[in-house]
This record gives sequence, structure tokens and C-alpha cells, in this order.
Amino acid sequence: MIDALYIFYINGQLLIQRSYRNVTRKNDLCQYVNKYIKTKRFFENPIIEINNVFFINVIINEIVITVLTRNNSNICLIFNFIYKFIEILNYFFNNDISGINIVNNFVLIYEICDEIIDYGYPQTLEINILKNSLVNKVKYYSKTSKYFQSLSNELLNMNSVIEDIVHDTNTQNQKDNSNLNYYTNNRDTYKKNTLKNSNSYELNEKNKLKYIGKETLNRIKNKIINNNKPINNFSYITGNCTWRNNNITYKKNEIYIDILEILNVTINSNNLIYAHINGKVTLKCFLSGMPICELSTNNKINLLKNNSKNVLKNKLIKNNIKRKNANDEKESDEIIIDNCIFHHCVTLSKYENTKIITFTPPDGTFELMKYTITKNIQIPFDIIAIYNPIIQYVKNLDRKFSLKNLKNNNKDIYDEYKNTNKYEYSVTIKSNYKGSMYASDVIIKIPIYKFSENVEIHYKSIGKAEFNNIENVVTWKIKKFSSSNEHNIKIRLTLENQNQIYSNINNTQKVDNLSKVVLQIHKIKNMNTVKFLNTYKMPITLSFKIPMFTSSGMYIRYLKVFEKSNYKIIKWIKYLTESGIYQYK
Repeated sequence: MIDALYIFYINGQLLIQRSYRNVTRKNDLCQYVNKYIKTKRFFENPIIEINNVFFINVIINEIVITVLTRNNSNICLIFNFIYKFIEILNYFFNNDISGINIVNNFVLIYEICDEIIDYGYPQTLEINILKNSLVNKVKYYSKTSKYFQSLSNELLNMNSVIEDIVHDTNTQNQKDNSNLNYYTNNRDTYKKNTLKNSNSYELNEKNKLKYIGKETLNRIKNKIINNNKPINNFSYITGNCTWRNNNITYKKNEIYIDILEILNVTINSNNLIYAHINGKVTLKCFLSGMPICELSTNNKINLLKNNSKNVLKNKLIKNNIKRKNANDEKESDEIIIDNCIFHHCVTLSKYENTKIITFTPPDGTFELMKYTITKNIQIPFDIIAIYNPIIQYVKNLDRKFSLKNLKNNNKDIYDEYKNTNKYEYSVTIKSNYKGSMYASDVIIKIPIYKFSENVEIHYKSIGKAEFNNIENVVTWKIKKFSSSNEHNIKIRLTLENQNQIYSNINNTQKVDNLSKVVLQIHKIKNMNTVKFLNTYKMPITLSFKIPMFTSSGMYIRYLKVFEKSNYKIIKWIKYLTESGIYQYK
């Protein structure tokens, strides 16, 4: 339940106020503005309580949107409303929510507030409905105009905040037309230099009209004239399909389907530790009339329910995840989804019975569904990383030997070769997806031990690589990584000796545990250092994009569109897998 809605400028200036229950007290609001908005403390906590009054705020650009509630309301619902309100403002203001646009279009915003909320309860939040039911239009000014510049300067220089906010019930319940007629009859008394000569700025409806000028008054006058004309928008506002208007027509009927999966993976040298997919299906519809769509994915999608048996099964599934390559054939096409959220246009009863997603799509772009998957995940890349020592020959010839060839029992090797502090870090990455697919914008970040010296990239099979000595990271970039390929990079480095490590530790206030352990290992043997480096490697991170590939194996079987006119439809489908947190330990 929403008691009031406020829009503040970043400096604390009140731009919009709409009270739905007339319970706001001036002292509480002034305390909230002076203690939290002026001091920028609202960044610390989005929910602020003052005298049993809750202020829920969200900041967007230079604007703070605040909702006031006194009851034990559903906070998640209020946040959902605020972000939906921001989405509405972004649509009307072309993704440019600023103090100037809000002040210049305050009549439109008040009309939106009256449409979307009724006595504190959210009602119509569909943009397709609002854009047809609203009378006022958006007013823009060029950023180079004198009016725009003077308006922005005044907003930045204003310091008076809610000194004369009136919350009288009689004033709040006055009709908009009577107020507008009063201001219209007296518009000739307003001067162009009202804002410049004013010492204080009281942001209620009367002073806003002074602030805007004659052009806005003419818009209000036109609104009153247009309000006398009947508007038949209630038929679809209160109908079964509130998210779509039945008067939509297109010369070319098209529908675009995008399946995006964000892959989070943690791998070590032996097995897969963690795998998780966040996916979503986004549609962009340009269809005429009132179509009914049926979308089917590969085979069936079984949702895991929260009963005791399935919870145990889910735990076993997570604990027994095994690495699976894209080249391996699946035992079944069935996809197990841990969680799924549909758009409210989907008919859930039909989906439960037939496992087919049936819906009447909104016009434009929307998210049809979101899902998470933790089972049968195809890992697109395998990484192998190993440290090898560089052993110096007596005749100053550098030769590298594998750890398998170096045995403690072989004394001849230790007699002929001399251990050094030089190492070679070899990183190999292999792609597991097949066919003509490829990964683009592949970036591998390889961290290096921070007390290393003389770090150089000795060899790379493809791409570009560079070492950042500030972050101690080697960044390896590959523009295009083809399927079933393998690439390698070799990095040579020198570890500091004991005296240098001692001096670095003494000069450093905060020393990590890795430095202390390496220092202890240096006292023993060089070979033990190699074993330690291979056991406790810093995680290698990987980022990539793979078009026309899904790690879950999800794909669209068919999409059917039913409409009375039986027009032809052009369908487009795109798959994309992106990396989230993809790391190798």
C-alpha cells in the first residue's frame, strides 16, 4: 500500500509530490530530506524509517524516487512498482530521466501517477495501455536553448526544500479542472522573470505553473478542451488482455526470439566444482491484431518442486555434477530447470497440461521467461595450467624438463644440472563445442605471483597477450576461437630469492598468506616450490561469447502464431551463450 509518491532532485529539491492517503507529516518529510537526501545518505540504505514511517527510495541518474508507506506493506511489491514506474518514465522521456524533463512535463507525470495508482494500490502499469490513454504529450527542449540552460542552472542553485508543502485534505481533494481554470484565467499576471526575481521556490502546483510559463499553460488549456471528448480506452484497460491493444497493425509481421544464457563455472584440475546457468528468452514482436502464440522447446521441461523428495534429489544432482563436453551425445533431450519465471501474458494452466508456452504477446520487446539450470551443463572450454621449472645446464645452456623425468633417485641429473628460480607457466585452452560454431571476444586473464621478476610472454599460438605489472596479470585476447581447437601460451618468470622476499615482506604492511608459504618453501627445495605453485594456483578467469550455442542444450522446436487474418509471419531465432564467472583454479 502506497501512501505517497515523491520525486526529488539530487540536491533535495522536491519536483513531484502525489499524496494518495493524506497521511504525510511535514516534520517527517523535512527530516528525511535534510538527513538523507541532502547528505546523500540514501545510498547506504534504500529503506529508511522515521517515526514509524517508511521511505523507500531508488535513485536514477540525478533523480531520487521515494515512496512513503506507514503500514506493514510488501516491500518487494513496492520496489517492483518503483522500477516499473522508472520503466514508464524511460519510455516517455526516451531514456532521459532528468530534472528538467520532469519539471517541464509535470502535468504528464501527474496524469501518469493518477492512472497507475488508485488509493495507494497499483493498477495499470502497462506502457501499451498508458500511451493510448494519456492525453498530455511529452515536451522537449533543445539542450542548446536559453530556456534549457536557465532551467538547469536554477535547479542546481535551488536550496529551499519543502518549506511550504500543504497536506490539507481539502486542498488535496480539489478537482484538477478547477485549479487549472484558475491558473489559466490568471496566466497574464505571470511575468517571464518570475523565476529570476523569486527568493524562494515552493514546488507545489501553483508555483510550478509560474516556473514553466505560458507554453505549458496553453498545453493545460488544450488538455481541458480535449477532456470534453469521449475516450473509449476502458474496454481494453479492464479486459482480459490488458497488455495489448487490439488496434495494432503492421505491414510486415515479424517476431524475433533471443535465447541468452549466462554461464557461471568453477573448475579445478580434477573435476567440475560448480556450474550454473541464468537464462532468459526475449521476444520482439511486430504482429498485427490479437495473435495467440504457441512456443515449444526441445522435449519437456520438468520443474523441480519443493517437496522433500525432490529437494534431496536436487542436492544429489548438485553434488554429483560431472564435466560434460559438447561433443558428447546426451542420453536424453529432457532439460531439468530448477527455477522458472514467466511473463504474465503466459497461460500457466495450458503450460502445466501440455508443456507448451501459450501467450498473447505484448507489442514490442519483452522477456517471455527466465530460468536457472544446474544439471547437464555443457562446458564450452577446458583449461590446463602447469608450472615447469627451467633447469640450467653447467655450460649455461637453458633446457626445460618435465616433472615426470626429474626423479629424486636420479643423482646424475642433479650433478649435471643446476636448479634456478626460473619457471615456465604453460596455459592451454581447448574448445569443446562442435560444428561451425565459434567463440568471439575471448579474454583469458592469467594472474602471476606478485613477487615474480622478469615476466615475459615466451610463446603464444594465437591472439595478443600483454603483461600488466601493476595488477600482475597476463591478459590473453583471442578474437575468434573456432570449434574443437586448442591454443597455448607460455609465460616465463623468475621468483625472487630469500633476501629479496624478506626485504619485500619487511617493507610491506599487509602480507598475504601466499607470500609467507612461498618463503617457507624457498628454505626447503626448489622442486617443492614447483609442487606448491601447481597445487595452489591463483584462479584463471575467462570471458567469451558463443553465438548459436546454448550450454543447457535448450532450443526452440517450433513457434506457431494464430490470428484471424492468417497473415504471413517472418520468424527469427538467435542463441547466445555468455560467460559470467568462469574460472579455473
